[in-house]
Amino acid sequence: MRLDRHLPVRRLRPILGCIAALLLLPSASPGATFTVDNLNDSGAGSLRQAILDVNASTGPHVIAFAAGLNGTIELASALPSIREPLDMHGPGAEELFIDANRHGRVLELNARQLNSLFSLSGLSFTGGSASTHAGIWVANGRLLLEDAYIIDNSTTSLAGGGLSVESLAEATVRRTWIANNFAMTSGGGIFSRGNLLVDQSSIYSNRSLLSGAGLWGDGTITVTESTISNNFTDQQGGGIYLFSATAQATLYSVTIVNNSSLTVDGAGFFKSTDSIPVEAGAVILAGNLHNLVESNCNRSLGPIDQHNLSGDESCGFSGASDRQNTDPRLRIVQFNGGPTPSAVPLPGSPVIDQGAAPFCINVDQRGWTRPVDGDDVPGAECDIGSIEYTPGIDNLIFSDSFEDGTTSRWSATVGNLSAEEPAVQ
Repeated sequence: MRLDRHLPVRRLRPILGCIAALLLLPSASPGATFTVDNLNDSGAGSLRQAILDVNASTGPHVIAFAAGLNGTIELASALPSIREPLDMHGPGAEELFIDANRHGRVLELNARQLNSLFSLSGLSFTGGSASTHAGIWVANGRLLLEDAYIIDNSTTSLAGGGLSVESLAEATVRRTWIANNFAMTSGGGIFSRGNLLVDQSSIYSNRSLLSGAGLWGDGTITVTESTISNNFTDQQGGGIYLFSATAQATLYSVTIVNNSSLTVDGAGFFKSTDSIPVEAGAVILAGNLHNLVESNCNRSLGPIDQHNLSGDESCGFSGASDRQNTDPRLRIVQFNGGPTPSAVPLPGSPVIDQGAAPFCINVDQRGWTRPVDGDDVPGAECDIGSIEYTPGIDNLIFSDSFEDGTTSRWSATVGNLSAEEPAVQ
């Protein structure tokens, strides 16, 4: 199973101490290394056997994959819950898939010790099906997930299609694509009650029947240099949904576009009460539709908002550097360099060189240097959103206009988002 990157597809500065601590954690010294050397469901050299071996003794341990191993590990039943701290690094998300084949969730992380670290990278997690928490479930412990795909997982009755994080758990997600996941209630892409950081990632084309198709949060949520797009909910919060007054969110250099909700407004960003604090800097919120009418937010964001752009006035941006009722003029979301899909500004876009410190992080979602001088005014400033427009590169990538378009063109075709799927084959 491999991605077709030619088709359209579905550093954080340490803001909050608890999140920053997770980012800076050193790698633990391993207790033992267990090698997976085949794609079998069970038996010697299988992933299942390696997990059993990890759980049999005190960690931290390492699960390594033999050189040249690629393809799909097709599971005949759910894997054992992982109980000991672990490093598990695969050859690449496009090279090795763990496919639950609808026999249960893909991976459960439930540490015996509260602060145990699970470090996962270079893998794809797919085919999960469970009543709740179908993809990766962080029940206890801390997860560092990098350079991964969480795709095509679904719940049968409750929440958490792709990634789920419980209230005593934490997760940092970097350079990861979370796409085409489904939740019967909330959190199609991500469902988080705990501390969550999403950085340089894409949450694309997930669905929920109740709320938070892209991301549902009720803890401390931080999103930086990321794109949240094309997610669809039958009720409220197509992009991001914040559940209660205990939630808080920080958004720096984020693009939230082309999400949809059917019954309630605030298709891009929904918070259940005005008392939820949101810090928004260099954020694009545009082209998010409630019943085919642009409705980016259901309540004003803040109390801190600077250098943001909204396609309407629903987000209540009030900073002198904010722009409302403005089309950001972006290309469609697709692979534009880097490991995750993004939306590149068109030449002359109003987001170019309109960001500023402290929201200007030194690389964009693709890992490309920022700021870059992208307009006719001398001096380089960061762009608003997750991508830094680079003249001479971004204006030539799609010179035939085959996959070109502004936000208004996206809106004309947004009515059937629930049927869209990432280009996975």
